[in-house]
Amino acid sequence: MEVKITIRMVVGTITLPLLLGGCLLAELLPEPEETRSSPSGEGPADIRLHSAILSDVRRELLFEQHLQDGRQTCSAVRINRDTATCATDNTEMMVLILRADSQYETHPSKETAYFCPKESIYYYRYEGGPRKLDVWLGPYKIRVRGH
Repeated sequence: MEVKITIRMVVGTITLPLLLGGCLLAELLPEPEETRSSPSGEGPADIRLHSAILSDVRRELLFEQHLQDGRQTCSAVRINRDTATCATDNTEMMVLILRADSQYETHPSKETAYFCPKESIYYYRYEGGPRKLDVWLGPYKIRVRGH
């Protein structure tokens, strides 16, 4: 029995452990500090905020039952393309998508929270659904550790 070793086999044998080693190494390295608590929507502090607001909307305030009480506009929030700012002091607000249906749904809807970190308040916006609403509710005070 004759064994032939080709260059492809050697390169493949060396490359696979290096690739796997890189994956394992990446999982073992700590997450950069700026990602852990960044206001960009990616850190755990933002996940806690998102969860707290979602819980508030679903369990405490039962917004779905109060949509008829909402307003057509919200003078406290200025939306300019991809950013939202507080109309009072021009503080940039965090925009949190709470839920968004696919555009291919029969009656797509979207729920968004606009959070002002300076005042710890948020505004809730519901768009779409069977009645094609665009309704604002708020402001609501929220406390989250880390914000």
